[in-house]
Amino acid sequence: MANINTTKERLPYIDSAKAIGILLVIIGHCESINTIPYLRGMIYSFHMPLFFIISGMFIRPMLFTESIKKYFRTLLVYYIKTQLLILFILLIINIYFWDIDTLGNYVFDWWKKLLFIDLTSSSVMDRPLTGPIWFLVALFWGSIIYSYLKAKLNELELGIVTFGILITTYQVSTILCLPLYLLQGLLSVFFLHMGGVISKYSLFSIKLKPICFVVLTVIWLQCVLSEEYIDLARCQLGLGIYSVIGSVAISIAIISLLKRCNLYIKKIGENTIYILCGHSIIYYFFRLFAGQIHAFIPTDLPPTTFLIECILQITFSIVIGMALKRLYSPKSWFRHQASILS
Repeated sequence: MANINTTKERLPYIDSAKAIGILLVIIGHCESINTIPYLRGMIYSFHMPLFFIISGMFIRPMLFTESIKKYFRTLLVYYIKTQLLILFILLIINIYFWDIDTLGNYVFDWWKKLLFIDLTSSSVMDRPLTGPIWFLVALFWGSIIYSYLKAKLNELELGIVTFGILITTYQVSTILCLPLYLLQGLLSVFFLHMGGVISKYSLFSIKLKPICFVVLTVIWLQCVLSEEYIDLARCQLGLGIYSVIGSVAISIAIISLLKRCNLYIKKIGENTIYILCGHSIIYYFFRLFAGQIHAFIPTDLPPTTFLIECILQITFSIVIGMALKRLYSPKSWFRHQASILS
């Protein structure tokens, strides 16, 4: 079967899957999402594994030196730029609108989130998250590790080792937290491998027997209804192997469905990394000014509140993301504009 890892062309159904993923990330971070029963559980049951699985489809075997250079340029640079931009905005707000004496506290809080460090706690659950952009750092570590393992191991060994990393990392995360999102990166290795397997054998093109479909659907629904969902940012695997199976199954189902239809949202998927960076800025400052923002949003009608927040978060994330694209990659943006006008 064809391996999509070998193609250099953009695949519309993959871009559409990424678009769905980033939209679900934004919706999942709305503070009023809990007003809609089971919606958070449904989104968290697969949205981050979906991103890692898609990324794993395109990772090729590489040694450490090559992979570090590649993934620093394509992932970590965006993380650093966005974090510095957040710090710059924070400095401006403190200097012109707040008491300058509080600046040190906000910078220290930003620094802890940047490095995922808290010397007062060894628990993953207590560490301050930098927002959704943690994904880029975790993907950086995971891609380096997986590409190296892919270069050194055969297929059977790769499956055993990546599953072993998943189980071991999960157990370690219950007693120890490592900085720089290393644990999250290690957890991602298994899902990256699932992406590689899906790509190699084109599993999204296989028609399941009805009994297999029913079993996988039941497993996924059990994960959703239990509200013990996967939260890779906190190294949580929900119901364990059931949640892992459910997340992989629904990811394959989404990719398979999108391959058969066109949702015309691939443009969002093509710019996922910029929208993620834009959403991370919105996420940070939405929470910083949560009280003031919610003062303008009606709270007496929960579904309305949630809908308004979704529209605002998605709109601002996309607009800021597109602005960041021009800021981060001005040459490629101007080349694109020239190609349109020519």
